[in-house]
Amino acid sequence: MSPDQERQILQRVRSQNPPGADDLYFRRDQAANGALTISTGAYMNIFHQKNWRRLTKLADFRLEVRDSAAGRFDLLSSGPEREPLTVASRRLSGSGERLVFHLPAEADFCWFDWTPDDSQGELPEAFYASEALSSRPEVSLALVVTTFERADDLRRLVETYEGTRRENREIETSTGLYIVNNQPHDVQALADLARPGVVLFHNPVNNGGAGGFSRGAREVVAAGGHSHIVFMDDDILIDPEAWFRTLALLRNEENEWLLPLVERTLDASVVRGLGAGDRAETAIDCHRLATHPHPLIRRVLIHWLHRGGLNAEHQTQAQIERIATFALAPDNGTRTLDLGQGLKLYRTYNLLHLHDLPPPPPLSLSIIPGTEIVRQKRTFTPPYYASIRVPDANAIALRPLCPGDRMQPINAPGTRLVSDILVDAKVPVGLRPFLPVVAIPDGTIVYLPGIAVDARFAVRNPSLPFHTLTLT
Repeated sequence: MSPDQERQILQRVRSQNPPGADDLYFRRDQAANGALTISTGAYMNIFHQKNWRRLTKLADFRLEVRDSAAGRFDLLSSGPEREPLTVASRRLSGSGERLVFHLPAEADFCWFDWTPDDSQGELPEAFYASEALSSRPEVSLALVVTTFERADDLRRLVETYEGTRRENREIETSTGLYIVNNQPHDVQALADLARPGVVLFHNPVNNGGAGGFSRGAREVVAAGGHSHIVFMDDDILIDPEAWFRTLALLRNEENEWLLPLVERTLDASVVRGLGAGDRAETAIDCHRLATHPHPLIRRVLIHWLHRGGLNAEHQTQAQIERIATFALAPDNGTRTLDLGQGLKLYRTYNLLHLHDLPPPPPLSLSIIPGTEIVRQKRTFTPPYYASIRVPDANAIALRPLCPGDRMQPINAPGTRLVSDILVDAKVPVGLRPFLPVVAIPDGTIVYLPGIAVDARFAVRNPSLPFHTLTLT
């Protein structure tokens, strides 16, 4: 593999300031003796290594410089008190070779100063880079703009975006511009702005900035194909380097800053207590997953698979789409998805998990005189509570579920097979053989834990004696 294939460019050093922004990318300082120093320690050329380390999976960063002219090159970084520290200093000769400078891991901001022998000299070609990851997610940006009576500003924005698309294939294939117009009278005036990569939407009334951006976000999600949305003003100019750096960051992001959102979507509580170990508790509630936009669904699944120990090979885009389709399909009992290499996903109704559900731990039964009727929502996770009325509370006991067991649900005209009740309750297939029942000595079921009390033992009049049982 060539050196170019082994690294990826993260940030290019711009050698020209845009009109009206003389210090945006670099500063020129002329000494009394006429010597010129060009410093890239400016807002848009400084490299914030600490943020790249915090937000991405990358660990090794370097600056690559083309030795294109004679002069002195100084690589600097910020110290503990933000004081400039010299990392490397070198005399360049204009040999044309590519020089590589590795950035110290403890450095926060990094930049370089260039003092050319020629006082009219320009910055050498340079960029910050890192190792190329074995797999990176596909990133596509939807640029959403809301406008109101600013046709001239919007036209300049579209022109700079179109020019950027023409000059940069990556921007052309990885971005799309979505404009939401809040002024109905401007529909005809803006009609000519629609072109490849630019989509216009017109609101019938002025919904304000929030309403416009909300409409744009909904349209982007409905169209599909984008992984991220960027909200922008309508009077900006597109800088291709800004989008280049944004794409590089998103393709390498660690996603740890997304964990609070991801964790709210992951539903471990559904299977908590069914077995030991982290994997026994790693599950996704597919109903909740389906309420999110598709890009977030993909990110949740990638993070979830990573937590489950799946390697990068099983996190390709095609594989993630297969898993998303599997997770979002209508409920249909228990199903499996073969991921290859002996790995499977299990879908138990609305619960998606990486491993077959382990048997639950043994339950213990306690029963006390009742003082208040206990009503518990359906659950597959202990503890279980129920109020019952039986002739001899000391005679009830736990026993295994047996083939052909029947019970009479409340409000049912007669008895039903317990197996049918479990199917209707969507109890995971893997749990059914291990589910005990509470029964009286002749075998009649009094209580199906977490599901139902038999109608013949239900408490209908709280003024009469009854008992409260607890299974833990």
